[in-house]
Amino acid sequence: ELFTDPSFPNISYHSTIDPDPFYQEGALSEQDYTAVFNDTLHKLSYDYLTYSFHKPLKIEIIQKTHSWSYPYTEDFVIFDVNVRNIGDNILKDFYLGLSVQPSVSLYIKAPRALDEIAGFLKDHDSYEGCGYKDTLNMVWFADNDGDPFNGEFINQTVWIEDGFIVEGNNVTPNSEPFKSVPHVVGIRFIDNKIKLEDISFNWWINWYYEKFGPRRINENLPHAIKSLVNTAYGDKTKYHLLSNKEIDYDVSDIGLIRHMNSIWQTPTDQEISLFGKGALGNQSWRKGDFVFSRGPYNIPPNTSMDFVFAVIAGENLHRAPYNINNLPDDPLAFKANLDFSDLARNSMWAAWIYDNPGVDTDGDGYFGKYRICNFDSIQTDSGWTITLAETTFYEGDGIPDWRAAGPPPPPAFWVEPLLNGIRVRFNGTESETEKDFMTGKVDFEGYNVWIGRDDRESSLSIIATYDRENYDKYVWNPKLSPNPDFEILDRPYTIEELRCLYGNDCNDSIFNPDIFTKTNPFYHPEYSDSIFYFMPHNFNASEFGITSPIKKVYPDAPKPPSNIHPDSLNEDWYTPEGYMKYYEYEIIIDNLLATVPYWINVTTFDQGSPKSGLFPLETPKRFGLKDIYPYISSSQSTGEKLKAYVYPNPYRIDGKYRQHGYEHRTISDLPNDKVRQINFANLPHKCTIRIFTLDGDLVRELWHDFDEDDPNRFHASWDLINRNRQIVVSGLYYWTVEDEQGEIQMGKLVIIM
Repeated sequence: ELFTDPSFPNISYHSTIDPDPFYQEGALSEQDYTAVFNDTLHKLSYDYLTYSFHKPLKIEIIQKTHSWSYPYTEDFVIFDVNVRNIGDNILKDFYLGLSVQPSVSLYIKAPRALDEIAGFLKDHDSYEGCGYKDTLNMVWFADNDGDPFNGEFINQTVWIEDGFIVEGNNVTPNSEPFKSVPHVVGIRFIDNKIKLEDISFNWWINWYYEKFGPRRINENLPHAIKSLVNTAYGDKTKYHLLSNKEIDYDVSDIGLIRHMNSIWQTPTDQEISLFGKGALGNQSWRKGDFVFSRGPYNIPPNTSMDFVFAVIAGENLHRAPYNINNLPDDPLAFKANLDFSDLARNSMWAAWIYDNPGVDTDGDGYFGKYRICNFDSIQTDSGWTITLAETTFYEGDGIPDWRAAGPPPPPAFWVEPLLNGIRVRFNGTESETEKDFMTGKVDFEGYNVWIGRDDRESSLSIIATYDRENYDKYVWNPKLSPNPDFEILDRPYTIEELRCLYGNDCNDSIFNPDIFTKTNPFYHPEYSDSIFYFMPHNFNASEFGITSPIKKVYPDAPKPPSNIHPDSLNEDWYTPEGYMKYYEYEIIIDNLLATVPYWINVTTFDQGSPKSGLFPLETPKRFGLKDIYPYISSSQSTGEKLKAYVYPNPYRIDGKYRQHGYEHRTISDLPNDKVRQINFANLPHKCTIRIFTLDGDLVRELWHDFDEDDPNRFHASWDLINRNRQIVVSGLYYWTVEDEQGEIQMGKLVIIM
């Protein structure tokens, strides 16, 4: 019986993202949560099978969860459960298990929440192919048919009533939201030390007074009440489920367990009829559960063990809307129409993040397990000789790494207001030189410059891109399944590399990879069966100021030598901010409105890995956003101090400023009177703003205090609330702006409410 540790009552949150208010050095993922529980209290529950109160194990559990936002990591969460023995006695034959009540639907309502299926997936065809299989040993659960509607899967939420889709004004209080759920969820222990013989998977169903669950013939029962053996009732039964080393057959396989089965007790015809199409889920009158466990382990006092597992989602398990009709009579046909490929792939990525394959973490010379895939060979006098093969690591060295492959770090960047424009300057010294930890290579590919009228991701648009010139090489594979075709086997090649490999020499400027296409491939002159063609890896917008609007700030700066430590270079190599001049860039964004703010960001993206199914990864668009008003500052003028002004003036209640996006675009849940805004521009970076009535009564006083280099130091806003926290009324007002030297500027303001 686990309860929150009084000394750690709240869940803590940390992140590897910098900047982020929860950034912490030592965090493992973009979203780390930690909670602490104890099992130390007596007499919290009573076991009617043994006629005794709960006896605590005297353990402390520190549960941590880790997740990342990259496209290949967004479908799973990794749990790290640390179990510490805080008692005086050794914990013998300890098992850890997860109890799950699966309910899968958009709208958890019977009967859709009572037709779930679950099963055990031992392995799956490897994504790399070549006839290999990845060992998974994971449990999974899903809706039994994916909830199709009228013979098709509905991927967008709709409203249904009386068996029909209703829209617009036809939606009533009786209408229900509906969306198909053809997907699947899996749970897998991801450390490579776990073996199949360490695992138990047991499911059962409580239906009125009936209890059903798979049971082996001649199974040793924990007690004499057979109707409760397959449920989690009582401590003895729970321990039996945790430790029986039983891998139950899939829920959908009930129809296969007929008479004369050598392993399982035969279900009755009624049980096959009731549960053969899926019966897990949870309602007051019926409940279906499963337990997934591992063990046994011995934990001495004051020591602990880590149990690491992942909860993983997979897309499109169900491919055929009418597949459910195969149950309960033909489970094999039913399972032939299930697609576990996405679930299996995501589970491998979870395991690889926990323990990176091909990485020697502890420096003992062991990099993990690998496979060799032979793509092509030729026959020689001495026999067959492999001409094209690839070695792929598929398992780590057994030492946790907790690292996800991410994009290169974003550049440092600055924004500077111009007259109706913005200058964006950025430096990618770190972005373009940092090596990917898994490949040991620099995989920087380019930059994107984003602009938006607010800080929502959906509002941001790319205004400029720089992309290195490189090409993917598609190689002909006659053994590719199911049909021979071209495939990518390597990272992108630069134009210089391609000229050296396939041109007359490395200076062969005539060699052009663009002329070799799928219909007009390149035939290697020395190997007649080596056939390939080339495609630009991305846009190849690599010419500064020509194919890309991004320009170098120091076009004549040489590239720093890789064999010299940066500290040994003199100051001529560096910008005033201390970055390498060679990696300094800028872009001028013009034709902007001076009266509204813009949000700017510069992101980096990598090459991706087409062979591994990884699209290019990009740094988050919203982290590091900077907002700025694009109007000229007094420091940028010809020495003349610019006069402060107010806009809109007059302010009209019927001006529809909010509808046109001029007032708090991102706040949609507040009424209009809570988002009103009058703007002050051309302000000193430190000043006091006062608004008065014509009679001289102070309406509101605002303190404006910005750093001298802040791009928004010239702007402030007023919410039309007076110092008594009331909305102001219509009238003529005057305002003053007083700087640090006591100099005062004055103006008038009309408000029409």
